[in-house]
Amino acid sequence: MRKAVLTILAVSIFAAPVLLAQKTPPSPDTIVQHLVARAAKELQLSGDQQTVASACFLPAVQSNQNLKMVTLKPQRQQLATDIKNGAFANIVADAAAISKTEDEIRNNNVNALACFLTKASPPLTTEQLSMLVQGLRGWGLDGHGNRGGVGGPGRFGGRGLH
Repeated sequence: MRKAVLTILAVSIFAAPVLLAQKTPPSPDTIVQHLVARAAKELQLSGDQQTVASACFLPAVQSNQNLKMVTLKPQRQQLATDIKNGAFANIVADAAAISKTEDEIRNNNVNALACFLTKASPPLTTEQLSMLVQGLRGWGLDGHGNRGGVGGPGRFGGRGLH
């Protein structure tokens, strides 16, 4: 009996971290804070530019998180189910729905960036714009950046904050 209790206790001690390690996505505010901090460091943004960036990026991040969790995740699950079940007639429609949602996410990112570029005061310098364009591939607003983009390690091309 004592051995069984000790076994259960040992298993629960090792299982607890795994069970508790379920990650929740970062809040939109946290994503924007990290994104703006990264942009401020890389592009040497002024305080006013950082404020504008936060205001422009927050709605996109909020919308993208909702699209990813409420729309895109079930769409991908449906596609996987249809592939597993051999429902080939549905696969094209599933892929089209996923593509449409991903287009919405990209559109949100473009609109946020356009907002920032048009409202930033003072406007970004040529050097700042060049750095931004070089690293845009890893600079997103939904929590998951592209790895190894044009900017390379330490630039926007590294791990982004989609």
